[in-house]
Amino acid sequence: MPALARSYAAAFPGVGLKIREMLADELVASVIDGKTDAAIAFPPERQIGLEMRTIYTEPLCVAIGRRHGLAKAARIRVAELASDRFVISSRAASPALYDTIIGHCRSGGFEPHSLFETDLLQTILNLVAEGVGVALVPRSMSRARLRGVAFKPLVKAPIVHQILFWSGRNRNPCLDGFLRLPPPV
Repeated sequence: MPALARSYAAAFPGVGLKIREMLADELVASVIDGKTDAAIAFPPERQIGLEMRTIYTEPLCVAIGRRHGLAKAARIRVAELASDRFVISSRAASPALYDTIIGHCRSGGFEPHSLFETDLLQTILNLVAEGVGVALVPRSMSRARLRGVAFKPLVKAPIVHQILFWSGRNRNPCLDGFLRLPPPV
């Protein structure tokens, strides 16, 4: 979002941009109802009435406390985390991310246990830093450089997608300019 906001502000300096954070279901409803012009999220479950475009893809990585036994590993296999407590984005906040993480753990031969669920990725990282558990997060979260958290590549990491979506019925003249922006790199 920050890269798109910067691009939009440069291309359309006279237009304001209001950024709001919401849970997935609220965000979809807000776009469908016309209260929000466009949204960026992991793929929503409900797609009726929405136009969508993938704007960013990235692998998941492991966020692990710096005191964890695997903190110095070059790469981590998900099966190596089978006995760890997981901190995860709630399914309500992001069904696609939640399902991808649970599915990847299952492909590693285990069901993650002792889940701590929260809605914000930043909260997940703070809990990892406090030693509450480990997390699978989008690699871009490693930019947070949070003290106490090591970010490690995940072997056979699943890829997650960020989706830009909007209602095809939206008539805001500023939306077209936003939709023409090149995807962030």
